[in-house]
Amino acid sequence: MTSGSQERAYMPSAGRSKPTINPRKALAFLVAISLLLAACSGGEATPQLRSLGAAPSWDMVSQTGADLSSEDLRGKVYLVNFIWTNCRDTCPTLSLQMALLQERLKEEGLLGDRVALISISFDHERDTPERLDRYARIFKAEPGGWYILTGSPEEVMRVVTQGFGISYRLISLEDADRSNLADQLAPPLEVSEADGALADVIGAEHIGEFLEIDYSIDYNHQSAFVLVDGEGEIRNYYITTFLDRDQVLSDIKGLLK
Repeated sequence: MTSGSQERAYMPSAGRSKPTINPRKALAFLVAISLLLAACSGGEATPQLRSLGAAPSWDMVSQTGADLSSEDLRGKVYLVNFIWTNCRDTCPTLSLQMALLQERLKEEGLLGDRVALISISFDHERDTPERLDRYARIFKAEPGGWYILTGSPEEVMRVVTQGFGISYRLISLEDADRSNLADQLAPPLEVSEADGALADVIGAEHIGEFLEIDYSIDYNHQSAFVLVDGEGEIRNYYITTFLDRDQVLSDIKGLLK
C-alpha cells in the first residue's frame, strides 16, 4: 500500500462529515464504568461517615444491676442517647425513638450480636438499677440489645458532657416551665404520624401511668443520639428528638461493612 493510500485511509477528506457518537452506546459505556467503579469500591453507594474523634470510655451499671463497660461493646456499633426516667415529656419521646429503632434492628437481625442501643441516665440519685429495669420493661428493651445505664455523678458528667459533649443541668421548676421546648416543638406523641404513638409501644399515652414521676425536679438537657463504631470512634451526631430511622439504619449498616 502506498503512502497516498495510507493518507486516504486515515485522514478524512474535506467533504466527509465527522463521525458522530451513538447516544445509546455512550450511555451504556458510562453505566458500565459506574458499575466497575462500584465493584472496585466494595459496592458502597455513599462514602463512609468520617471519624469525629474517640468516644469516651465508660464503666457503668445496667438496668439488670450488672456492670457494663465500653470495652464490653468493642467490635459492636452502638447508638447512645441520654435520658432520666422522671422526665415526663422529652425523654419518653427519645426512648420511643430507641424502641422503634430496636424493632427495625431486630427485623434486620442486627440487634445484640452486632449492634447495641445505650441509654445513659444523668439522674444518679433517683435512677437506680431497679427503677431503670422498670423503665426498660415499659419500653420493651431487649436484654442484651438495649442497655439503660447509670453511674456515679462524676462518671456520668465525665462521659456525657466531657466525653460526648452533651450538656445537662438540674433546674428549678420555674425555669423548667419557661424553657420547656418539648411541648412547643414536638407534636403530641399520640398523634405523631412520623414516629408512631407512645401508646402503641408502652400501652398508655403517658409514662406516668406505669411509673411514679417526681414532679419536684427537672433537668434541662440536649436531645441527642450519638453513633459509635466498633473501634470506639464517634461517627455521627443526631441532634433531634425524632430520629430518621431509615437514615440511622443506613448509617449503621455502612459501619458494619
